[in-house]
Amino acid sequence: MALPLGLYIHIPFCWRRCAYCDFNTYAQVEEGLKIRYQRALVADLRASAASLARKLGVERPPLGTLYVGGGTPTSLPISFLVELLEEVRGLFQLSPRAELSLESNPGLVERSGLCALRQAGYNRLSLGVQSLEPSLLKLLGRIHGVEEVEASVAWAREAGFENLNLDLIYGLPTQTLKDWERTLAGVLSLKPQHISAYALSVEEGTPLAHNLERGLYALPTEEEVESLERALVRYLRPAGFRHYEISNWGRPGYACRHNLLYWANAQYLGVGAGAVSYLGGWRFKRRNHPAQYLEALERDGNLYTEAERLGELSHLQETLILGLRRQRGITWRELEAHAPPAWRPHLRPWLDDLSATLPPGLLVPTPKGYRLTGRGRDLSNEIFTRLFF
Repeated sequence: MALPLGLYIHIPFCWRRCAYCDFNTYAQVEEGLKIRYQRALVADLRASAASLARKLGVERPPLGTLYVGGGTPTSLPISFLVELLEEVRGLFQLSPRAELSLESNPGLVERSGLCALRQAGYNRLSLGVQSLEPSLLKLLGRIHGVEEVEASVAWAREAGFENLNLDLIYGLPTQTLKDWERTLAGVLSLKPQHISAYALSVEEGTPLAHNLERGLYALPTEEEVESLERALVRYLRPAGFRHYEISNWGRPGYACRHNLLYWANAQYLGVGAGAVSYLGGWRFKRRNHPAQYLEALERDGNLYTEAERLGELSHLQETLILGLRRQRGITWRELEAHAPPAWRPHLRPWLDDLSATLPPGLLVPTPKGYRLTGRGRDLSNEIFTRLFF
C-alpha cells in the first residue's frame, strides 16, 4: 500500500441545496441528526484508522493530506471541526507538510470561526464562490452575494490562511462573456492561490434541469462555452496561474495535493456518509443518506453499499484517464507501474496508434509519455471513450 495516504471526510449538510447540485448533500436537517452524525463520524474515523493501522503493522497510519468537504462543513459547529482535526492528529501520523483542507461557503463562516479553524491547523481553505454576478448567484440558488465573498476572503486572510481556493462555474444559462470576464477580474482582485473552474454539468432531477426542461432558461451554445474557456486562459495565465488539470489552476507551488492523489490513481480513505475509499485495489462506498449511515454504524457497523475489486486492466485504464486530466499528462513510468506485466511492452505502440487515429494536435507525445493539448482537454470526454480496452 503506497503511503502516505489521503483522507477525505464528508459533511453532507447544507443550509440550502443549490439549484444545480447533485452531490450527496441534505438541507434543513434537524439538529438531533447532526449531533448524532458528529458522534458517528468520529466513531467511523477511529475504527477506520485502527483497521488501517492493523493492516500496515503500525501504530498510526501515515497521512499526507486531509480534505474536509461536503456539503458545507461549516454548517456544523466550528468547535466540532476543531475537535475533528485533533482526532485526525491523534489517529494518524501527519506528514510535516500535510495539506489540511476545509471547504466552506461565503456567508456561512465568520471571522472568529476562521481564526479558530486556522489556529487548529487547517491550512487550506476552499470557498464556493461560483460567480460574482448577482443574477447568476440567484439562478444557482446560492445564498451569498458579492459582499459576502469579499468579506469571507478578507477574514480568511486575517485568520492566516495563505492557501485559498475559489470555486467557479461557467457555461451557465444566461451567462454572457462580459459576465464571466467581470467574475474573473473580480476573483483575481481577491488574489487567491488556486482557482477551480468547472463547466456546468446539468444533472437530471435537479431544479436547474427542471427549469431548463420547462424552457425558463437556455444553455449557452458550444461556441459560447468555448469563448468562456478562452477567456479563462486569457485572464489566468498572465496572472501567474498554471492550468495543471482540466478544471484546476494554481499559482506555482499551490496545486491541490489531495486532488493530485486522485489524478495519480493513488490510495485514499473516505469517511462519512457516501464517502468513497480506494485501498488495496478495492473501491468501496459508504451509505449515502446520513440516517442510513447512522443506523448501519449504530447497528452492526456495516457501512458499505458498494465494493468493487478493480481488475488489472480497469486499474490501468483509470490510471491513464486520470493522468491525462493533468496538464503534464501521464508518464511511461507511471503507466508501467500500474500495468500488468504482459501489457507493458504494448503500451507505447498502443498509445502511438491511438494518437494517430485522432485529429492532429489532441493527444501528443512528450519526452516521458503522453499528454492532451489544450484542445485535447476541451474534447477529453470524447477522447476518453477511446481508452477502454
